Amino acid sequence: MCFQWVVWANASLDPICFVENDRGQVLDTKLKKEPKQLYVLDKLLAQSSWLVDGTFSAADVAVGSYILYVLLFFPQVGV
Repeated sequence: MCFQWVVWANASLDPICFVENDRGQVLDTKLKKEPKQLYVLDKLLAQSSWLVDGTFSAADVAVGSYILYVLLFFPQVGV
């Protein structure tokens, strides 16, 4: 399960967090709105502080790092 969250973070969460132009420059984030793709993540984290088996794992680092970067680049976003 941990591997699936790491892949999800890189494949699905990245384009939600960072809208890039064709040169790879970050222009914006989709987290200013409430993307429906985050519904499952929100639901899981409402029940547990950690994504896999109730314990801290690489899945939490993979997902959490994207959220942290959004807050660094776009501090006005209230994630």
